[in-house]
Amino acid sequence: MMRGLFDRIAPHFDLDTYFNFRVEESGDALRLVSCVGIPEETAPAIGRLEFGQAVCGTVALRRQPIVATRIRSPATPRCSW
Repeated sequence: MMRGLFDRIAPHFDLDTYFNFRVEESGDALRLVSCVGIPEETAPAIGRLEFGQAVCGTVALRRQPIVATRIRSPATPRCSW
């Protein structure tokens, strides 16, 4: 469902990437459920994020949205892939 939604809205907002994380049952981390726009070999490296790790983990920790634009490099703070 999320991929279909992304495919429909991406052209309207000039989006090229999305990540769908869920809180693990243990409640102590996030698990990657689906994504688009990253190399396939990269997905396992971000399959589990701690709260506060990378952009998605930071959003989960703070419980506030972050608008990330023009992230080009893994060296960018809060971007760890």
